[in-house]
Amino acid sequence: MIGPYLRHSPTHFASGQKSMGAIAFGSILRKGNSTMRTDSQLFAAVRALPHMTITKNEGEYRVTFRIASIALADRGRHNAAWHREHAEKVSYYTDCRLDAHGTAKELSAHFERIIARTAELEAGK
Repeated sequence: MIGPYLRHSPTHFASGQKSMGAIAFGSILRKGNSTMRTDSQLFAAVRALPHMTITKNEGEYRVTFRIASIALADRGRHNAAWHREHAEKVSYYTDCRLDAHGTAKELSAHFERIIARTAELEAGK
């Protein structure tokens, strides 16, 4: 389903802006990281990252935030159905292991910054 989702493209369909995945893919290549040889290695590496999960269906990887992490960041504003919908809305799809891993690393780091900033704002109230 193509829509606001990122799918096999270095640009976001709705905005035409570079996606986080394109940024992640480029940065991981520049760092010279080796490719993930198996799905098991990829899944273990992504699931070891804070807040991230990965699935695979028909040769396509789906990288997104864990539902529990979305609920944590949401701070009780929405229900579980909204959390599931949001996880799909921000999902990244690719058929490349290296792209999936790099994107997961970038998204995990981004989510950590969001959590830290939210905590700082709440502490300053």
